[in-house]
Amino acid sequence: TLSIAVRGSNGLIPDVEVRDPNNVLVGNGTASNANLFLPAMNLVDAGTYQILIDGASGSSGDYEIEFVLNAVVEAESVTGVGNSDLANAEDIDSAAFFSWSGSVE
Repeated sequence: TLSIAVRGSNGLIPDVEVRDPNNVLVGNGTASNANLFLPAMNLVDAGTYQILIDGASGSSGDYEIEFVLNAVVEAESVTGVGNSDLANAEDIDSAAFFSWSGSVE
């Protein structure tokens, strides 16, 4: 599985597509503000996946993207909805973490 968090800045409202090696859409979303969370997409085909980031409604700016393989992104870090008590806590111990930054113009 793959979970993705995208945080737009400097005016970017992220619009994201994830495509498998056969160019089939496996996940997508458009942020309603600067933050977008795509939880636990199944990656079933071996090969290179594409993650396409654009600006919704003609927006442009910078972004930071986090990828987590075989786990989920902690939703609180993206959505701002609290999960800091035992009843609502998320298990993220087994996550493999990668982070990049870039720009959309």
